[in-house]
Amino acid sequence: MLRLMKYEETGRQVLRVIIPDKYNHFPEEPCCMAPYCLQLLETDDLCVGGQML
Repeated sequence: MLRLMKYEETGRQVLRVIIPDKYNHFPEEPCCMAPYCLQLLETDDLCVGGQML
């Protein structure tokens, strides 16, 4: 199962595909595996010092 979420990015609306972890937990659920929670970050927040997380 996948889910689409609407985000504003660089002044425009885009759709982001959100995938659950291997136990079918989505990022907003407390039991979701940590790497999958990164999907909820803004795109700019995924870059640290010019490098992607």
